[in-house]
Amino acid sequence: MGLHFSTIAYQTYVLPVLSFLAQFKKPNEKALEAEDKAIRMLVPGPGQWCLKEDFYRLQQCWGQHRSFPSLTDLSLAARTRLYKFENFMRGGLGVKSKFRALQNVIRDHDSIGRWPEWFSWFNGGIIADVFSCEEELRTLELSIPSLIEAAAPPVEEGDERRTHKLRRRNFQRTVRRAIFSTHKYNEVERMRHKLGRWCLGDFPGVTSSRCIKALRSLRGLVPPRVSAAVLRTMWNGWCTGRRFQKYDTCCFRCGSFFQEDSIEHYGRCPIVVGFARTKLRIRPNVWNLSYITTLGLAESACTNEDLTVRALWIYAAYRAHNLLRYKPLSAAEDPADILLQFSKEGSLGHEGAMRTLDTIWSNSSLPQRADYSNYFNDSDEDIWD
Repeated sequence: MGLHFSTIAYQTYVLPVLSFLAQFKKPNEKALEAEDKAIRMLVPGPGQWCLKEDFYRLQQCWGQHRSFPSLTDLSLAARTRLYKFENFMRGGLGVKSKFRALQNVIRDHDSIGRWPEWFSWFNGGIIADVFSCEEELRTLELSIPSLIEAAAPPVEEGDERRTHKLRRRNFQRTVRRAIFSTHKYNEVERMRHKLGRWCLGDFPGVTSSRCIKALRSLRGLVPPRVSAAVLRTMWNGWCTGRRFQKYDTCCFRCGSFFQEDSIEHYGRCPIVVGFARTKLRIRPNVWNLSYITTLGLAESACTNEDLTVRALWIYAAYRAHNLLRYKPLSAAEDPADILLQFSKEGSLGHEGAMRTLDTIWSNSSLPQRADYSNYFNDSDEDIWD
């Protein structure tokens, strides 16, 4: 289904089931385990190729069009809205007074033996969970009055009803964003850790920053499916034989001596590299692994046209690999034709990517074929004669 549509399906069909109860109850361990299981089922891949915290930041940090929402953050934001704005015109739900009254009844009751048995119910009930939202926000250094002000400033004096309507409409979204901003997450360090797998021998900090910037640029240069394939490639998310600690031969049947089913091989595979050179005009001076794992950004920065073409090449290789894993290449099939078809499908529906792919050979900003006409001088020509 792909990463983009998996996020849409999760937000449309999976999350609403839990989000209704999340208005009243904190997510327990079973709910969080179910959330993690649902994400893993929607985005399958090798173990730990992407953590749950990474899925929460696909849009903000990793250049994707959507992110998986956090059930914990959603619950806290929904409980805060319920606590502050529900039944507002009649004075609210009175959660605070009901919680105090419940605590007084518990303190003054004679049956002390019931307290240990019903402890989780008293402290984990709806009233207690809704009331606890204010304390949870305080631990994050957030206050409800400041969040209300951030939801919508006063429209004009004397129009309190309109101001309240705007604040109530935007409040839960504002709280979620504020909570999300309090979580510590260093995308450069995370990218550096993931790229360390490839041992590129570059400057890790520079390459990581370039890759993050490139992923964000790809959001407007290619369709979501292509940027998702690039991220999965950078983070070693292909289901190759080597990724699962077993040996398999190259899916493209290149016949090279060092062939194996791994990203390391496909970055140098004669068929995959030959397709990039002859069909997509990707012709660096020195070809190495960084062109499939970092879009060549470990070597140097590149233009948007280069990014687009290299991303389409990675997408074509990734899709072709997935196809040939289950349907091996026959003797009559040419793997270059399969790669070419998938590169066209990758750009399909995106005007800019389709235009870049159609004008590869007429675009002077892309690298030209190496010119060796002046390589030999006169004395060298005499020697070769």
